[in-house]
Formats: sequence, C-alpha cells, structure tokens
Amino acid sequence: MRLVLIIICFMASLSNIFMPIKKAYSVIYFKDGLNKTLYNARALNIEYKPRGILGFIFLSPLSYKLPKKYLIWFYFYCIMPIISNIILRLPMIKKILILLSLSFFLFSCSQQRDIFNEGTSKNFIQKNIDSPSFGNPAAKVQLIEFGDFQCPACIFFEKEIWQKLFKDYVLTNKIWITYKNFPLSAHRNAPEDALAAMCAHEQWKYMDFATRMYAFEDEKKWLVVTKEDRENIAASAWADMIKFKQCVLEWRYVDKIKQDMELGEKMWLQWTPSVYANWQLINFDSVEGFFKILDQLIAQQ
Repeated sequence: MRLVLIIICFMASLSNIFMPIKKAYSVIYFKDGLNKTLYNARALNIEYKPRGILGFIFLSPLSYKLPKKYLIWFYFYCIMPIISNIILRLPMIKKILILLSLSFFLFSCSQQRDIFNEGTSKNFIQKNIDSPSFGNPAAKVQLIEFGDFQCPACIFFEKEIWQKLFKDYVLTNKIWITYKNFPLSAHRNAPEDALAAMCAHEQWKYMDFATRMYAFEDEKKWLVVTKEDRENIAASAWADMIKFKQCVLEWRYVDKIKQDMELGEKMWLQWTPSVYANWQLINFDSVEGFFKILDQLIAQQ
C-alpha cells in the first residue's frame, strides 16, 4: 500500500507540473460534511483554470482514472502529511494564524448550507409556489433540471444548451421543463442566488433574472455577489423592486429550495447540472449528444 501511495504521489506531482491548465475531462470531488458531492465536468468539455494545489490535484488525470476511495486515500495519506509537515516547520505565530484562518474558512463554508438545513425561522413568511416551468404541460417528454447559479458547468449549460433548448423545444411545445434549485455548499453565492431567483419567479420574472444571474456569476469568477448586485439584476429584469426586496428580506422561499434539495438527494443527484427526462437521468458527453438523446426521446413518444 505504501508503495502504491508513493507512486500515486509521484504521478500526481508530474501531472500537476506538466498540465497546469487542461480540458476538464475529469470528475472533481469535494468533501461536504458527510456528503461527497460529485461534479461531472467531463460531460461538458469545459476548460478550467485550477486554483491552488488542491485544484491541480483534483483536475489531474488521476481524478478520473482512479475510483473515489483512492482519491480520498490519496488526500489523507499523501497531501495531508505534506501540509502538516509544512505547518510544523513554521514559527508558532504563523501556525496559530493558519489554524485560525482554516477554522474561519471551514465555518464560513458550513454556514452556506445551514440556510437550508436548519428549521424555518419564525420570522420567515413561507409561501407555496410552483417551481419555474416552461413549455407544454401535456408534452410526452418532461424534463427536470437541477442547477446551481455559481456552478461552472451550469453556467456552460445555460449558455450552450438552455438557449437552444428554449428556442427549439420549449417554444415549439415539444417538451415541458421544470427548474429545481440545488445550491452546493462549496459555492458561497449559490444559496442566496437561488432565493433571489425564486423571488423573481414570484413576479413571473424567473427566466429574465436567471439568464442575467448566470451571466453575472460567469463575470464574477467566484468572487462574492452582494445583495446590491442581485437587486440590480432584478431591476434589469423589470421586477417590482419593493416586492422583490421584501421577499428576499423574508427569505420567503427557503422551504421551497429545501424541498428541491431533498428531492435531488432522494434521486441520488451527483452533480449539477443534472437533467432528467421522464425521471430518467440524461447522460451525455457533449452539447450535440444532449440534443441527440432528447430528439430520440421525443421520437419514441
């Protein structure tokens, strides 16, 4: 086992040296509490720029050639000892600062999902609302998309697939598509993006808001999106700003988003975006592949 780990460490270091930026024909893993969230980047052929050593490691060729359990072993038996040794060699004051920084980072990451894991606040005004849906309700092919506004693959899906999907399939009444929110805790903007989108949906402005929200997240490149940013997006989508601000202030649709997430977990959702056709997951490896599968499903009905 020790020899295997040494070989893995050596291969990973070589892959990170010679492939600092690569096409993401890979699967990226993040540890999220007891859940391990899987992003299927390979399906969309997106070019990523890894950030930091963990980004290089998880975007290396190993990330899709090895099973998940070996990646976890690799992290705990190879990377963690290296990081520990580096920290131990530092002066005491630097050790304390690093530990405090890590504690703050872990606390802040965990808080993103607490919005949806904790009980409903007594100050929240919950309202029932249907999920954003478009197309022909009587269509034989009904799609469900689980998405996250900050997810790079979801942003790609919005730009390269959704626009054509809406024009050629929704407006022509070939399908019925429903959007479900699945904000991931690794994405700090995503929970409040989802809440703002649902407040826009309350005014029938979901699509206008969502298109702008995805584009804005794409521009921000993982930087923080503020309340004012979301309000500006809502205003550009012609929302009634008094109603929108009150809705966001009340966190009015937090229970609805929790329901979406619970549904995704029951369906063993592993990545975003995940698209289901008549409750069956669509597995595709390209934009063309997605529409080919969709056309076949429509033809079979």
